[in-house]
Amino acid sequence: MGDRKEPAPEVRRTWFLSLMEAHGLLDPELLVETPMDARSAAGALRGWLADGGRLPTAFLTASEETAMGAIRALEEAGLSIPEDVSLVSFNDTPLSELVTPALTSVSTHVEEMSRTAVRLLAERARVPGRPPVRTLPVKVVVPPSLVCRESVGVPAK
Repeated sequence: MGDRKEPAPEVRRTWFLSLMEAHGLLDPELLVETPMDARSAAGALRGWLADGGRLPTAFLTASEETAMGAIRALEEAGLSIPEDVSLVSFNDTPLSELVTPALTSVSTHVEEMSRTAVRLLAERARVPGRPPVRTLPVKVVVPPSLVCRESVGVPAK
């Protein structure tokens, strides 16, 4: 959830659109809107491809599940990843390594966020016989990183 209690994917989407527009890179014709499941993503991308628009050099999906739907639709259209189009997912779950090609993914470092949350909670917990280590809240930012795998290549000419 984001600061306004919106689902995280919606917060990411809002920031993505805002930053792409701010840098003059937003092309609404290249956006494929879809629910967050593989079947819906495959159907939405199938429809988008059938409309015959300009193929981008890469698709960025909101999750591994939507990336799997994209893989299905791209393969059905006779397109090869990464030779014809690159594919990047978000979250870097174990699924990223299990599909072919292995997905390049944005890692949100969920394990590190979990360890940090538990540590911060323990520091502020009121335990009988022990005062909290800290009483003030702390904001921690765990920056994402890109985990490069096989689904990204040099754009075709």
